[in-house]
Amino acid sequence: EAKLAWSVLKNGKGGQLLVKANGTVGESDLRLLTAGFLPDVCQYLPPADLTFDIFGYGNTDLLELKRCQLGLNNFASLRMEGKAGNMTNEKTRYGQLAYDLRTHRMRSYRNLMPAALKERLRIPEGLVLEGKSSLRGDRIDTRTQLRIGKGSVELKGNMALKAENYQLNLLADAFPLDALLPQDSLSALTAKVQASGHGFDPLKQKTHFDLLAAIDQLQYKNIPLDTLQLTAQLKDGKAEAKLTAENRMFRTETNFSADLKPEEVSAELQASLQNLDMLYLTQGKDSIHLMLDVNLKGRN
Repeated sequence: EAKLAWSVLKNGKGGQLLVKANGTVGESDLRLLTAGFLPDVCQYLPPADLTFDIFGYGNTDLLELKRCQLGLNNFASLRMEGKAGNMTNEKTRYGQLAYDLRTHRMRSYRNLMPAALKERLRIPEGLVLEGKSSLRGDRIDTRTQLRIGKGSVELKGNMALKAENYQLNLLADAFPLDALLPQDSLSALTAKVQASGHGFDPLKQKTHFDLLAAIDQLQYKNIPLDTLQLTAQLKDGKAEAKLTAENRMFRTETNFSADLKPEEVSAELQASLQNLDMLYLTQGKDSIHLMLDVNLKGRN
């Protein structure tokens, strides 16, 4: 069911758009439609009907998506709702969208994946991706969380496009990487990333950037990657970064600095690697401990 008054395309509250849709697209029809528009995707469709339930209304002053539910039998489901207003005015426009994606019985779907991809990538059952994004003027805010079991990755961020201001926070809490990448021998990940700044051109003096990234828990095979921490700053055309780590395999401190000017770029790197235990890199065949110091300078 759809109703459209032509005045909905103009500013003002005289127009009204109404959309209601509820039904099912059979598996064979879904494949036929997908083959016409997205032929490369068709082969990866699960053997399932598509169910939908959509309800929305409004005009250019305010459009509301009250309900949008999509489902592929017992494979996956998606729910969305949101609204948008004053979209023709860049200063006063606003909007928001909330979404919730969940996977269910994925075992039979994995059989449709190419063998090479199936070995490296897995879409686990019980995966949940939910979040909310909003727009006000030229500012975009978002919060998204990905959950598998008791592990999660959460992303929060905002960006003002004209002002070129941005901020990002990412937090991983015991996120099971092996659930997505079963062949890569990765442990659960606990880490955080905090970044903020202004400007996108690093050669401009007004551009500044701050970064803190830290890994509290991560292991690749038997190689420990925990305690890694990276800090970085860009301000007034000068960049500085520091990487440190101290775990049972090695201890390191690396410092990087650069002077970024439009006419010339100069940089210096000082790195110290201490007590690198080769047992972790040779699978227990070599017990040598290594130390290394590096000092590099350059300009362009």
